[in-house]
Amino acid sequence: MADVNRRTPTQTAYVILGLLSYGHELSGYELRRWSDRSLGAFYKTPAQSQIYTELDRLAAAGLVTSRPVNQSDNPDKVVFELTDDGRDELQRWLSSAPVSSVVVKHPVALQTSFSGAVDAETVVGRLDTYIAGATDELADLEDLLVGLDDPWGASDEESVRQRRLAVAVLRWAFSIRSGDLAGAQQVRDLLATSDGEEPT
Repeated sequence: MADVNRRTPTQTAYVILGLLSYGHELSGYELRRWSDRSLGAFYKTPAQSQIYTELDRLAAAGLVTSRPVNQSDNPDKVVFELTDDGRDELQRWLSSAPVSSVVVKHPVALQTSFSGAVDAETVVGRLDTYIAGATDELADLEDLLVGLDDPWGASDEESVRQRRLAVAVLRWAFSIRSGDLAGAQQVRDLLATSDGEEPT
């Protein structure tokens, strides 16, 4: 059994273990790309430097293994794979980690809550900027969901189940993002109306 008690794995470590549980060997760069694609809609993607730091720690703890891969058309790379101990640790975390409420840190909502200190036109303009960006992000997520036929080349039963769960969670994230966008639009319209503008 790997010595996982030397240091409690971080959230980033569990992101890595989870991504490797899909059954593919992945480099640090590929882990970042997969994280962006499959988790970015609801969880902040770890920085590349964090990923490499955690990979070293996970390897030292025996939770992942690595091997070099020579490539003719691209720079050589090192790929990582989940060990049996790594899978056990991931399952332990999934089964026993505390279920806590979501911690929301929404800078635009925070700033808007103090918007009485500036004119409504300024706040409406800032909300318009936020709404435009959120609309684009939501469209990107919708495109991802539409095109998500077989993102990880899943073939065995466990991988297919994992893929279906991942898609379901992305739909959950889409619902969350949609609600946020609707709420921002509602506040924007309230401010615009109170300033004599017609709601959009």
